[in-house]
Amino acid sequence: MFRTLLRLRGEPTPAQPEKVVERVADLYRLDAEGLLGAHLVRYPARRYRAEEIVAIYRRFLAEISRLVIAIDTLRVP
Repeated sequence: MFRTLLRLRGEPTPAQPEKVVERVADLYRLDAEGLLGAHLVRYPARRYRAEEIVAIYRRFLAEISRLVIAIDTLRVP
C-alpha cells in the first residue's frame, strides 16, 4: 500500500521498506517511527516484551488512522 501511495504521487519507490515508510510519513505528515513500529516488531533486532508490543501497535494504528483520513481526501488524477 505504501509503495502505491508513492507511485500515485509520482514519487520514486525506494527498495528498502523502511525508506518507503519514511517517505510516506514525510508526504502525509505522519510519525515515521509510529508507522515503522509494526515493521520493527515483525523483523526484530531485539526481543520485545508484551507491553512494548501493545504500545507499539497502538501507536502504529493511530498513524494508520491518520493515513486513512489522508487517503480519503486524496485527489487522484
